[in-house]
Formats: sequence, C-alpha cells, structure tokens
Amino acid sequence: MKIFSLKKYISFLFIIICFNVNGLYSNDSIKLFGNNTKLSNYNQDMATAFYLEAEKLLNEYKLSESGILFRKALKSFLAEMKFKEAGDCYSNLGIICEMNSKNQEAIENYFLAIEFYEKAEFKPGLADSYNNLGIVYCINQQYEEGLKFYLKSLKIEEELGNEEGISYSYGNIGLVYRKMGNIPKAIEYYNKSLSIKTRLNDKKGMAITYGNLGSIYVKMDSISKAMILFENALNLHEQIGNKEGQGYALHNIGDALIIEGEYSRAVDYLNKSLSIRIEIGDEKGQTSSLYSLAEAYYKMSNRVEFLHKAQECYNHAQTADQKEILLKLIFLYYLFYQSEQNLEQALEFLEQYTELKSEIDEQIRAEQILEMQARFDTEKKELEIAEKDTRILYLEQEKQIQSLKIKNDRLLKIFLVVILLFICVITYILFKRNRFKTKMNVLLNSKNKELEEANSTKNKFFSIISHDLSNYASVMDTVSGMIKRKYKMMDAEMLAKNMEILNNSAILNKKVIKNLLDWAMAQNRRISLNPDYHNLLNLCSELIESLQSIAASKSIKITTSIESNITVFADINTVKTVLRNLISNAIKFSPENSEIHILGSIINDKVEIIVRDFGQGIKADELVLLFKPDVNTKRIGTPENKGTGFGLILCKEFVEMNNGEIYAKSEFGKGTDFIFTLPIKYEK
Repeated sequence: MKIFSLKKYISFLFIIICFNVNGLYSNDSIKLFGNNTKLSNYNQDMATAFYLEAEKLLNEYKLSESGILFRKALKSFLAEMKFKEAGDCYSNLGIICEMNSKNQEAIENYFLAIEFYEKAEFKPGLADSYNNLGIVYCINQQYEEGLKFYLKSLKIEEELGNEEGISYSYGNIGLVYRKMGNIPKAIEYYNKSLSIKTRLNDKKGMAITYGNLGSIYVKMDSISKAMILFENALNLHEQIGNKEGQGYALHNIGDALIIEGEYSRAVDYLNKSLSIRIEIGDEKGQTSSLYSLAEAYYKMSNRVEFLHKAQECYNHAQTADQKEILLKLIFLYYLFYQSEQNLEQALEFLEQYTELKSEIDEQIRAEQILEMQARFDTEKKELEIAEKDTRILYLEQEKQIQSLKIKNDRLLKIFLVVILLFICVITYILFKRNRFKTKMNVLLNSKNKELEEANSTKNKFFSIISHDLSNYASVMDTVSGMIKRKYKMMDAEMLAKNMEILNNSAILNKKVIKNLLDWAMAQNRRISLNPDYHNLLNLCSELIESLQSIAASKSIKITTSIESNITVFADINTVKTVLRNLISNAIKFSPENSEIHILGSIINDKVEIIVRDFGQGIKADELVLLFKPDVNTKRIGTPENKGTGFGLILCKEFVEMNNGEIYAKSEFGKGTDFIFTLPIKYEK
C-alpha cells in the first residue's frame, strides 16, 4: 500500500474498530454516529453533482478545476462509505496527474482506486486501473512493471468476457514486448489483438495494429510484408476518414520504400503524407515527413531537392525544438558532404552532431535527476502529512473517548497498538528510502567520474589526431609552396621527389580523416552491423589478393595457414577493415624479402586469427601503449615507419563490436603477432 493511502486506511480502520466495540459504549455513542437519512441523501446528491461537473470539465481539458471538484466529491463519498464512487474519483484524479506529467502522483491515485474498487468488488474499474498503471510505468520506461499490470488487466477482462478490453490489453502487451526487444512475443500479442478487432470490425484499432506490426517487420528487414501491413492500415484509415492515421500510414510506406531503394515511389508517398499533415496542422508529423524526403533525395543523389527539403526540415525542427529529428538531420548533412568529398563541411556537421548529442544526453540525465529529486521530496512531504494525520486522529479519538465517559482501556490499547504499528511502518519506509537515496547518490557520483574519465580520454585522443592532421597539412603546405616558387629551378628528379612527398602526405591525411570518420560513426553506433557466417580462408584469400601488389613492391611473401572448414559469425565489412589494416601494417613494418603469415584456428569456441610479421618488433614498454586513444604512438617504432596508430584503435572498436578481442605479442628484433578473436556462432 502506498504512503499516500495510510491516513485513509487509518480512518477506516478506526471507524471499523469503533463500530465493533458497541458493548463498551454508552447510548451517547449512538447519538454521535447516528444515521441521519436526510443528511446522508443530501451529501450523496451533492457528491454526485460535483462528480458529474468534474467529468464534464475533464472532457474539456480544464484539469485544475476538474481536480478540485473530484476531491470535493471524494470527501463526501468517503464519508458515506461509497467505495465504488470513491474509486472512480481516485481513477480520474490519476488521469489528471498523468495528463500533467505527474506520473508518481498518478501511480498513487491509481493504487488508491484499486484499493476502493476491491472493497466494492467492481471488476471493470479494477481492469481500467491496472491498465492505467501499466501505461504510466511504460511511460517511465519501467517495462517489466508495466507488463505486470497489463497482464492483471487482461486477466480481469477475460473474466468479464469483454472482448474489446481483451483486444486492447493484447495490443498494450504487444507494445511492451516490442519495447523490451522480445519481437516474437510482440508479434504474437499483436496478432491476438488483431484477430479480435477484426471480429469486432474495429477499423481504427485494426489500422493501428497493422501499423505496429508493419514497424516490427521493417526492423526485421521483412520489407515486403511490412508494406502489405502499412497498405492495409492506410485503406482502413481512408475508410473511416482518419486523416492523422493516413499521414502516419503514408509516411511508413515511404520509409519502407527508401529501405527497398525505390526512392521515386517513396517521394510520392512522403509528399502525400506531408500534404495531409499540413492540412491537419500536425507540426511534428510535418518535420518527420520532411526528414524522410530529405533522406530519399540524398539516396537519389538529387542535390538541389535534398538541400531544399533538408533546410525546410531544419527550420521546422528548430521551431518545434525537435532535437531528435535535428540530430538525425545533422548526421544526414554530414553524410551528404562526405559523399561530395567536402571534408571541411562534413567535419563541421560532425562537430555539430557531437555537440547536440552531448546536449541531448545531458538534458536526459538532468531530467532524470530532477525527477528523482522531485520524487524523493514528494515522498518526504507525504510521510510528514501521514505522521501529522495519524497524530490528529489519535487526539480526536482520545477526545471522543473522554466525552463518551466509557471504560476505554481495551479500545485505547487496540488503538495504541494500531498507531504503533503504523509508526513502525512509516519509520521503516523512511529508513529504506533514505538508504536508497544514499545508494543512488553514490551511483551517480561513480557514473559522473566514469564520464569525466571517458571525456578526458577522448580529448587527449582528439588532440593527438589534430596534431597529426596539422603535421600532414603543414608538409603539404610547405612542399606545395616550394614547388610553386621554385618549380622552374627544379630538375625532373627533384620535382618528382617533391611531388611524391606531397602525394604521400595527401594519402596519409585522407586515410587519417577516413579512419576518424569511421571511428566517430562506430562510437555513435551509426555503423550498421549485418553479421553472418563467412568462410575465413576465402575471406583472407580475397584480402591478400587485393594487397598482393603492395607486398610485391617489397618482395614480401604472404602465406596462410587456415583450415578450409573454419567459419566466423561476424559482419564482413568491419572484419575486412580489421584484416586490411593489420596486413597493411605488417607490410609497412616488414623489411624487404621477408614473409607475413596469416594463421587461423579454433580455440575455446572462438576463432583466433594471427597476423604475423618478421620485422623489427615492438619493445615491451611500447607494446602496452597500443590500442589506447589517449596515447601518441608517434614515439613507437622506427623513424622511417611512423604512423598515427589510429588504424589499431579502429580495429579494436570493430573487433569488439563483433564480440571479439584483440591484442598484440612481440619480441623486439624478431617480429610481431597481432591476434584477434571472432565468434563461430551467433551470440546475443
């Protein structure tokens, strides 16, 4: 039972005690609690009038005025022991709190509604209250708790045989399983809901369920099945004239067509969706449609239309403060300018994306902290009120006992025991909540320290990368300037040598920027992994063939020792990037006329891949610095073979994304082994 209900519970317990110890009262007690039929009827009529007026105001969204009247009605219903009506009042007060985003107060009111509906044995009210609790807990992202109450609501609806209630309970349960990532369960319950809604010819409910199922199949890459479901939803929305539903269905079809690569058709559907949303004044929907149009034009390489729609979307998102859409749009701008090789603009939008992402994350953390603090403050005030009310009830009871002049020893003992029990309960709850608050503060401090350390590491890392980029740019500036000023005085050999330096610097600069952009995408989980089973020998052979010309220029022989039946379960593109980086490094750091060995074997249910070179090797004190973003690896290796070390950081990121590990072994003067592992089967 919630703390907010303690004073009510004490009141009713006290009344019950009083009415069950008639043998101890004199006839005066009958006068004190006597039934005045006319007064009782008057109170009920007034309470009903308050309640009906409150319902009317609630339907007009006059929440404050409605809440006042519901509380007035509640006071009379409690006095007359009308439990069902009291439950109705608490249920509506919960709805008002929920509409005002006061979720904790809403939960408390719904629990009170359940308490009184149980006293009245009113099952429809219980089903609605459990369903409302499920909604609030899901809004708070407490999906396990929300699912528990949805299942309770479903059980009561099944007992009542209410098919409409059952179908909507199934839909809510499907939504929770979808949020929890249990896709098979979500599909199962959505289909159960759809079956009943079809039988009841509930077209709006059917359309919503088709849309929900379609969204699931999009995530499962079953686009053709999703398209059928979205079109079914669109047809039903058109039949009932639901413009808002038509806008969503058209938008869903457009997004699905973008995934399928049918960009022209996607544009047609998205423009229809945008027109409807403009017609009904759906500002957020317009922003969403504009973003999808910009994405479609980007995929079509239609530069003019992309920039036009992206700018419209940007203006809408800023006006409506839709930061999530704005974040996606900025990243789309970054991809667009990257595809145009406009690296300066791409980096500018990448910086904007990082700043906005940090701002959104910080805002979420701040809101969570404020919500938690508000919850603690509210609970503290409620405990203080409960204690005061308990004391007041105690004094009133003592006064009544004295005024009745009866032998009150037995009643007083019972009452004191009840009060003592409640004080113990309240003290225990205060103690538990204080401990919980302390633990949360410790946890928050720990998380803040981790965040500060992560930010410090990234700052050092970006400092190193910016220094390397600056060095390459400086070399390019110096050499190109010298060529511009003195090319007439240079012979062909000198000019060729300087052009080679300039070209190498440009290639290195481009490689660093490309790795930096890939790393940034990996950090923000924008790289989409598509893991599958791949033959390791075929994969390595393909990469060796692509690097053979580079190895041949140094007379380096690359050999493999991998059994033909070894397979890995991983994303092929990221694994290729890892192997390409490691083999390229091995070629770079190997002397001429040497060998590189690629080894593969199964060890402890993992596939272990080794890229072995016979170069100079790495000193022990330098080996521990590899794979660390905050370490400048320019001091590792020989002067003629320097690198940023960024490729290894990218390798570590990609290997870990594929549920693997990477490390290096080296004996100075004899060579180096770079070793990484990959799973041989699917891992959750």
